[in-house]
Amino acid sequence: MERRHGKPIDIGQFKKPVLHNLLGHLDKIRGIVSYLASHETPIHQQSCHVCGSREAVPRVEIHQFTYVTCAECGLVYTSRRYSDEAIRRFYATNRYWSEVTYANRETCHYRRDQVAKPKVEFAERHLGNERGVWVDVGSGIGDLVSVVQERGWQGVGLELSATSVAFAKEVFGVNLEQTTLEEYLTTHPEWIGTIQVVSLIGVLEHVTDPMGLLATVQKILVPGGAALIQVPNANSLASMVQEVFPDNVFRHMSPIEHIMLFTEPALMRALELNGFEPIAWWFHGLDIYELLTNLVISHHDRMRDSALYHTLLATMNNLQQVIDDQELSDRIICLARKKITLPKT
Repeated sequence: MERRHGKPIDIGQFKKPVLHNLLGHLDKIRGIVSYLASHETPIHQQSCHVCGSREAVPRVEIHQFTYVTCAECGLVYTSRRYSDEAIRRFYATNRYWSEVTYANRETCHYRRDQVAKPKVEFAERHLGNERGVWVDVGSGIGDLVSVVQERGWQGVGLELSATSVAFAKEVFGVNLEQTTLEEYLTTHPEWIGTIQVVSLIGVLEHVTDPMGLLATVQKILVPGGAALIQVPNANSLASMVQEVFPDNVFRHMSPIEHIMLFTEPALMRALELNGFEPIAWWFHGLDIYELLTNLVISHHDRMRDSALYHTLLATMNNLQQVIDDQELSDRIICLARKKITLPKT
């Protein structure tokens, strides 16, 4: 089983809009937190999203939400969360989140070529040369769909954000369906058992029923079909940094978007319970970026244009590789095959 570590990235290019106005970006996120708190009512999460255990240990409070660790499987999740309807309203209508993070003309082509494309190539090394239907759930601006179509797949993307759907069409010429996988299947039952690949890049941590989504993915895949999954890693340096600076959080352990974070054992359990067998892992992240941004936010006047700032920025990939090699990166990518059940003899 492949275990891959690290991925260099030009953080100045990739995160240019955020780095250009870091304190302003944090203020925007705090504004979204306040807006949701005044317009939506959180509900209590009584049990673990993966194993169903009600035993959990408090870990850290961020933006008035407490993350807890499941005592059974190790999943980290918020003890309160917004409803499915509230989450959908947020992602369907919030323009800032989409435009700064994804639908940004300064970064979108870099994101496509240097972020989405390597993930597709990672999966293809284990999938052989056959091309079929690749469904991307939570497609964002359609960058990954654009890549798979270019590489000979029949790429289909599903995305809730109207801003992202329009951007995908305008910039990449990709037509995304503004819907969820479950809703799409109600009008396309012919998908069941016919799809070769489903990608869930940064999706499971957003939904209230990740096990239900994985079950649906398993149902639509052909026997031996594959799921490409990316989740935030709870046991990462970025998580440690955010536990020290909880007031500065705008990504990763952010309860308005990531209502859970996985560990490798928690993801393994979720996959196995839904009939998947992991075949490859990839650990890489933005943990040094997380450390740098928190130092800038907490000590802005001293960090701004300092030698420390420029040194961390210049050596970020080398430092991050050390973290990735220890599997403490804030992202886990897993390629898993749908198990083929052999007939009893």
